[in-house]
Amino acid sequence: MEQSSLQYTAKAIEEAAISMSNGPIELQQAASAFILEWQETPNCEKLAFSILGNSNNQFTCYICCVVIYNVIKDHYLNFSLDYQKQCQQEVINHISNQKHSYIVIQKLNSISILMGLLSWSSFWENFPMILYPQINFNHRGLVDLIQQTAFEIENSNFIDGKCRSSLIQLYNSHILTFFPMIFEHLMNVDEIDLIYSVLASLIYIAPVELFDNNFMIEFYQNSLHNEFQIQQLCLSFFTQILNQRSYLSSLLTKTADFVISYYMSLGANQVTFFDEKHYEFLLAFLKNSPILLKTNNVNDISLLFTYTLANKEMVAKNCYAFFDLWTRLVQNKDFSPILEGLTFDHFYQLLNIIEVGANEYGIIKSSKFKNFYCKMFLLFPNQILGIIHNANIDLNIVYLFCGSTWKVLSQHKETLYHLLFDCVFQNGVNTCDSLYFAMSSYILNDNNLDKFTVITNYCIKVIQSNMYYLPAVFALHSLVKTNHIFFKDLCLSLSTFVFENINNLINHDLFLQYFEIICQSIHKNMLVLHQIEVFVKTTINSNGLNIKTHFEIWECLSIKKFLSSAFLPYFLNLRSLLIQEWMHDEELMKHYFELISLFSIKLKQRCIEEILTLIRCIYDKFELYEYLFMLIGKYRHHVQEFEVYIDEFLKILIIPFLSQGCISESFIFMISQFSIDIVSNLSLLSYLLVSVRDTKCEITNASVECLKILILHLKPDDCSLFFQNYRRCILSSIFSCLLDMLHYDSLTKIATLLECIFIKSQDDPLFSIEFNDEILIYTDGKPFEVINLFQNLMIFAVTKQSILFKQNLKDMIINLNRMTPKGIKIIEDERCSDTDLNVLLEDNHNNETEAVIIGINDLSIS
Repeated sequence: MEQSSLQYTAKAIEEAAISMSNGPIELQQAASAFILEWQETPNCEKLAFSILGNSNNQFTCYICCVVIYNVIKDHYLNFSLDYQKQCQQEVINHISNQKHSYIVIQKLNSISILMGLLSWSSFWENFPMILYPQINFNHRGLVDLIQQTAFEIENSNFIDGKCRSSLIQLYNSHILTFFPMIFEHLMNVDEIDLIYSVLASLIYIAPVELFDNNFMIEFYQNSLHNEFQIQQLCLSFFTQILNQRSYLSSLLTKTADFVISYYMSLGANQVTFFDEKHYEFLLAFLKNSPILLKTNNVNDISLLFTYTLANKEMVAKNCYAFFDLWTRLVQNKDFSPILEGLTFDHFYQLLNIIEVGANEYGIIKSSKFKNFYCKMFLLFPNQILGIIHNANIDLNIVYLFCGSTWKVLSQHKETLYHLLFDCVFQNGVNTCDSLYFAMSSYILNDNNLDKFTVITNYCIKVIQSNMYYLPAVFALHSLVKTNHIFFKDLCLSLSTFVFENINNLINHDLFLQYFEIICQSIHKNMLVLHQIEVFVKTTINSNGLNIKTHFEIWECLSIKKFLSSAFLPYFLNLRSLLIQEWMHDEELMKHYFELISLFSIKLKQRCIEEILTLIRCIYDKFELYEYLFMLIGKYRHHVQEFEVYIDEFLKILIIPFLSQGCISESFIFMISQFSIDIVSNLSLLSYLLVSVRDTKCEITNASVECLKILILHLKPDDCSLFFQNYRRCILSSIFSCLLDMLHYDSLTKIATLLECIFIKSQDDPLFSIEFNDEILIYTDGKPFEVINLFQNLMIFAVTKQSILFKQNLKDMIINLNRMTPKGIKIIEDERCSDTDLNVLLEDNHNNETEAVIIGINDLSIS
């Protein structure tokens, strides 16, 4: 294909399509632009239909389908009724053409569905048979048509809610005509999964009658006894149906006897070997037990519930569905008849099984899970208490029973307390930490001073004999968070003991637990604050502290509102301790920046100075800047003292980073917060304008992106002042860069920057004058290059305001064409009509030396 040719013939279109499919990248881009231009010409769809019928190249056929789709989408409603029918007939003819590949048929289906959505006329009354007269479910095109149609009717943006409702009703009448044919072909097709795909797609849109008929019931019953593949597909499909409430009642009533007898015939032993599809189906089936109970034996259904416990692996794998089913069982009164058929042994079996999957999926932490066990306790209180007393159950479960449900279990509270308390003292240091948590939870909800004192003193006594005993430490950690006033005296004696022995804990894993206990005690007894200050002054500079312990100390201190400013010098010493290590540990630096952020509210100015010091220390560590950008971006509007440092900050951070050609989300966030400061900084603005013309593409892109972000975030008043002062020099730099054409890859970004300037300035009467003046400066002697440039910009303009921007560019192209030799001659001869101007534009286009670059992917609209 000659690139300069604009003769849109079948041969030229086919050559362009072939070039797009396997030509070199330059030829692909030119061919893509050629196809896009053809798509904008009148009656292009007629040529596309013609090529579709005659070409044997499947990619050419696909390109024609794309063009037809776009024309139908934009212009179909403007066609006459006769021409609409003609287009419909063309699509029918091509779908029936056996030579087309599946991907072409799929696109033709999309076109037919689009026509239906835009104007579902009487012509489609026997849809889909008009497109596929022979209902053959081995044909992927038919399956695809039914699936696509159901999906588009449900989700398409081309129709509104009222139209969607009527269209669903109309489409459903078509479904009823061909639905029985599905069952005629169901067991005879080669690709049975296609049939299930059709059925599954219809569940969400088809009428209830489709799933409440003899075909469906017979199919339902036969599939469970069929070969493995059919059985698996059937179970998956009917699980979907059971989860659609509108289909449940009648279908369940007619099939429940068969399903129950089927599983009863298998027995519990056989159920153990269930695969996942069987298990999901059984869970979905039993969720509807209240409906089943109306016509079925409650003992049978209770027995089916016990079957769900048979396969431990399936319980773990389907933990959410399993747990949802059993929660309904114990909480919903409609299920209460089934509970009578279950014993505590079943629930005890459940306790052992559920742990397999509960911890892995996080269910064990949910309130629903805890309420479930609480309900079990109310059902079987004596059995549960016996298990706790004999320690025959995992003590984490004890915590679930006791730690979260005291208010609900008020009638058993005293019994539980004595059981737990006896267990603690009998087992001593061997007691599971869950019991300590359970005890502390009980105390927090009981407000009993005596019991609180007893358990707290006991925990303190335990750690005095063994400071590394985890259960007692964790229990104290929980107790100290209470606001009980009677903890005031206890916390002072506790902190005194801890600080006397703190050296034994330095760098130990339990150090953080103990230090948090102390920090939480401060507001109950201010004498503890003095102990912490003494500890910090005497210990923080010790060479024995590792980095992890340093961070633990400052994290604990930073969350306190009464943080003493006297601590700051010791905190800043942390940098000097870290200086040798942080250069090699990115996580360490990130952690330190977070600490600065925690201190920033209290210590504003000093922390900003610390940030600047950090920047100087890591000036060549650009991977660490990401943390600084987010931190500094947050400071801009919250820390007034930052104003003093803005100039220095801009110079030592932004310029070095841009010199690397890097733009990240955190960087964008930061500079957007400083937009007015940056554009008012002449040295930085000059740097950006020079960098726009850099010989390195990445630096040009970064600078253009930075300018665009700054301009977008300017407030209206600031924007007006900025453009009065700097718009001309910005336009000058941009046009200079564009006409040098150093980086064609930057064209999209530059186009969006010009759009941004245009949109921000369109209310300014001087803007268009300056814009045109800048163009004239660079036009002298090279009008063709400028025309080509503006044509490219029109392609790359992509924002919502692009219409105004493109129109402005179009007007300039027309004016520039008048400045070419031929244009001047026409003006001098006073014969410059619109026809002459169109000829002029066409001639200039044929003389361009640069091709319009556009990606092939832009062609794919669908």
